[in-house]
Amino acid sequence: MTETRRMNRRHVFKIAAGAALGGALACGGAGVIVSRRPAIEMPTASHPGDGKRILIAYASATGTTAEAAVDMGLALAEMGFAVDVRPAAAVDPADVPTYDGTIVGSAIRMGQPMREAMRLFASPTHRLREHLTACFILCMVVTGNTVEALQEARGYASPLADTVGAQHVGVFPGALLRERLSPLEGVMTNMMGATFGDHRDWDAMRAWAREFGAAVRDS
Repeated sequence: MTETRRMNRRHVFKIAAGAALGGALACGGAGVIVSRRPAIEMPTASHPGDGKRILIAYASATGTTAEAAVDMGLALAEMGFAVDVRPAAAVDPADVPTYDGTIVGSAIRMGQPMREAMRLFASPTHRLREHLTACFILCMVVTGNTVEALQEARGYASPLADTVGAQHVGVFPGALLRERLSPLEGVMTNMMGATFGDHRDWDAMRAWAREFGAAVRDS
């Protein structure tokens, strides 16, 4: 698939989804749409440890990226790190430099990382030369398991990687769970031709987190 065709496909999807959203807003209003999405708890976790401190901050729309972040935190805690896992929206950017390493994770929504993840390192003052940073995304495009799909997903991750100044970037298959979407989101998903299912590779995500942990430990 050529880059032009991928861009055209994304453009058509955005137009179709926007039209569906616009129609729903005209009929029912934004409050009705939001209220129909099932309540999803965004977890936090803290693991005391004798080693260095690592923050995992995530932005998740339906909780699947949050679950990945929590599992990565467990993998790092097993290595002896003190780990805090938090929703990115609940993290004070001024606290980021107090950690020895930071991982920022995000779901991809309409081809873009979520704003909550982007904000943590939006100010250059929060970038430290000796502060190791990493970012990861969960993206349904990667389920295609092709070179083209991986390149496309890496393009989605680039804005977050650039903002975070990430030395390590992880791109993983995501999960699209019908029961966590509002009826409107389900319709939009069908229009976009997306496939429902959980494609997360837990072993790959934990291995990637351990690689980052080894870099923090040796820094």
